Amino acid sequence: MNPNDVLPILRPVEVIPLGEDENESFLLRDPQRLADHMITISRPVLFCLQYFDGQTQAATLADLWRQISEGHELPMDQLEQVIAELDRVYLLDNPNSQAREAAVRAEFQALAVRPHRFGDAVEEVAAVLNRGYEAAGLPAPAAIANEGDDLAGLVAPHIDYLRGSAAWGKAYALAKRRFAGDVVVVLGTNHQSHGHPLALTRKHYDTPFGEVRTAIDLVDELAAALPFDAFADEFCHRDEHSIELAAVALKHAFGDRCPAIVPVICGSLDGFVQQKLHPANVEFVSAFHQALRRIIDREGKRVLVLTSVDFAHLGPQFGAAEPIEDAALETSLARDRRLLELIGQGRAEELFNAIIAEENERNVCGVAPLYHALQCLSEIEGREPSLHCWKAEDGSGAVSFAVLGLIRKEATPR
Repeated sequence: MNPNDVLPILRPVEVIPLGEDENESFLLRDPQRLADHMITISRPVLFCLQYFDGQTQAATLADLWRQISEGHELPMDQLEQVIAELDRVYLLDNPNSQAREAAVRAEFQALAVRPHRFGDAVEEVAAVLNRGYEAAGLPAPAAIANEGDDLAGLVAPHIDYLRGSAAWGKAYALAKRRFAGDVVVVLGTNHQSHGHPLALTRKHYDTPFGEVRTAIDLVDELAAALPFDAFADEFCHRDEHSIELAAVALKHAFGDRCPAIVPVICGSLDGFVQQKLHPANVEFVSAFHQALRRIIDREGKRVLVLTSVDFAHLGPQFGAAEPIEDAALETSLARDRRLLELIGQGRAEELFNAIIAEENERNVCGVAPLYHALQCLSEIEGREPSLHCWKAEDGSGAVSFAVLGLIRKEATPR
């Protein structure tokens, strides 16, 4: 590589630490999965990647390298190899990755059903989900009978099934017991790159247990009411786990009687948090709230609003400088309990005020789905709350998540 050459642009990637010693490596995860596999890199390569901005020259990186390596020269031939490997897996923002993205988008657009990502592991997925019920002290979902139809909303996790375990069992057992309708509006967090506040799709969702149908008529009703193209970011549905994991858990719980879904991926509200503004006062947000309220009011107990959310994300895995200590984790969980109280009381504005007050420093990724749900549900109260937390043994990360039933107030107490 010529010293005057400008370094390429690295596409947005997730950097996942794979160890803590001097030989620590990092996994580079592409949120859009343009390649069929991921690559690992060393810490020195990670240092170099922070300058892959399309502006920094190789000579500048070489100078910086000498400063941090006690005068060693940056091996330009190895730098070229790194660039070639990144290009091979489409992690550089260049014509190669752009062409690949266009092809992947076209392939997804042509599908009527969104494929699941579990391969042939039907029995394995069922076993993992069943263990969640067992961990919660519950029978398998086939043995859980419906007891009523008073569940209007449900707070459920979207952390993976292994780490979420008992919370998944509690959440979907609650749905099985207290929801007898046939449509679930799934409000999930958007972890993908997006340009619009919401992303809808008419595609049905495949799962290891069979297809979950999408209520296309309700999707179209929502889309028609919005002052923007709600399908412009439909590609986000290809890789968004917050919707997929909920669809799989619903099919596992309800089996052949699984409700249809309205899959809604909710974009970040961090811009509103930073400006200390309430989203409900903005046209494109209020239009969604009005449209979803109309559906809920008209369809009544046929509809459940499910928020597929997690709460705090702490530690170096999520951008913090230091490992998470037990005392800091307990403080964070206390804040989560307060958020759960506000959610259970249906207080959307107070919930958003709490997030504004802490400037969402804890990376609560479920803010948007929770806020939208509370703006659209009325006369509810929280029941059967439970707060859960996963923490890495080395303190490199911690995630909190919760289960809460939002029950219609006119329902008979149980």
